[in-house]
Amino acid sequence: MARLAVPTTERYFSTLTPADARVFDALDREALEEEKSRVAPWVAEKLTTPTLGVKRRLAIWETLGVRMREGWPPDGTYFVDEYVNDLDTRDALEELAEGLPEGAGRGFRAVLGELDEVFEALTEEDGGASLAWRLDEAEGEAPLRAWWWHRAPADAPWAPEPSAEADPER
Repeated sequence: MARLAVPTTERYFSTLTPADARVFDALDREALEEEKSRVAPWVAEKLTTPTLGVKRRLAIWETLGVRMREGWPPDGTYFVDEYVNDLDTRDALEELAEGLPEGAGRGFRAVLGELDEVFEALTEEDGGASLAWRLDEAEGEAPLRAWWWHRAPADAPWAPEPSAEADPER
């Protein structure tokens, strides 16, 4: 499948100041070292960029909005696990935004806000109910998560919660 366009992410990263680019490069180097620490040495020596660098994470969040807006290309479906991964990525972006040094990453929060607005417009508040079964959360645990975990597409493109008949261990 062709990669979906992420114009907001591309625009933001193309306009970074040299100082902001250095901040994000340093964060990416930290992410790369973390990734290298979790693989065999012969694999680590081949890694040159992090799988989930700052730009990639922002692009993942933007791509979710693009997918929703375009009807979940290419076939109208999306795995619930991928949606959960996208929400995990948004959590990581929040942590990153909160940890930026004073004055660094100018505009990062604004760009993240733009992408959040797209997500909010394309989803409905559900209190986390549509994902509770997948996350195996007890009643009342969802409020502990950020607001994006409490929203879902009106017509979710994944299979609904498995029934007790289909999954006897539930």
